[in-house]
Amino acid sequence: AMLGDMLGGLQWPAVDKLTVEQIGVVNNNLGQIGCPAIVTPATLAQQAFNSIVFPHPSGHRSPAESQDYNGYPFTYVGLWTYYWTDPATWKPLTATASAAGLSATVTAVPVSLSLDPGDGSAGQACAGPGRPWVESDGNSAPSEGACGYQYSRVTGPGYEHPVTSTQTITWKITWTGTGNTGGEIPGLST
Repeated sequence: AMLGDMLGGLQWPAVDKLTVEQIGVVNNNLGQIGCPAIVTPATLAQQAFNSIVFPHPSGHRSPAESQDYNGYPFTYVGLWTYYWTDPATWKPLTATASAAGLSATVTAVPVSLSLDPGDGSAGQACAGPGRPWVESDGNSAPSEGACGYQYSRVTGPGYEHPVTSTQTITWKITWTGTGNTGGEIPGLST
C-alpha cells in the first residue's frame, strides 16, 4: 500500500514500468521508512551490469609501443600508425542476476575502438578491434579491419614534449528479463 501511495503521489507508472533511475528513488524512499527495496527485472539488470568486469583496451600500435628513440616511445610522422586491441578485450560479455523468481541478463557488446592521438587532433574510431600492421599494408590507409591514424608533426625540437595517446572501447549494453522486459543501459567506454 505504501509503495502504491508513493508511486501515485509521484505520478509514476506501476512498478514493472519504472526506469532504473525511478526504481533508485523508490528504493531510497522505502529505505528511509524502514521498508525493503523493491525487486524488478530492471533492478536485477542493474545488479547484473554492476557485476561485469569490463576490460580496457590493450593499447597496441605499430610501430610497437616498446620501441624508443632517446628514451621515448615513438611513431612516424606522415605515415600510418596502426592501433588495435587484443581479441581477449573484444568479445561480448554477459551476466545474469536472479531474485524473488525474477531474473535479468545483461549483454555488453564492443562496438568501436577509438584513438585519441594526444596531439590535439580529433580522434579516430574503428568499428572493430583493429589489427597489427603487416608489410603488405605499406603506407596505405588502413583496410581489412585495420585502424590507423597519421600524425602530422613532431612533438618538439628535442622531443621533450611527448604526447600520450589513449585507446577506448565503446560498449552497447542491453538487457532482457522476466516478463518480456528489457531495454538498453546507457553505453559505457573503457
